Amino acid sequence: MTPSWYDVLDVEPTASPDEIRAARRSGIAELEPGSRRFQTLNRAAEVLLDEQKRSAYDDGLARAGAGPRRPRSRAREPT
Repeated sequence: MTPSWYDVLDVEPTASPDEIRAARRSGIAELEPGSRRFQTLNRAAEVLLDEQKRSAYDDGLARAGAGPRRPRSRAREPT
């Protein structure tokens, strides 16, 4: 099963924008900007911080019957 963007950032689906930003900052703190993990964390935050993208993403998770798995740190990039 592929981790969700929530899993990638290690936040709950109810996370506020401030919590998402904090998780992103914490996750990328010691990463090189060109690393795959850095890019994945940025992409996850990009989706979850945009109200329309997040809504569409959540709808897709619901249709697939897949919710975020908890807890998981250092999750792989969603496909």
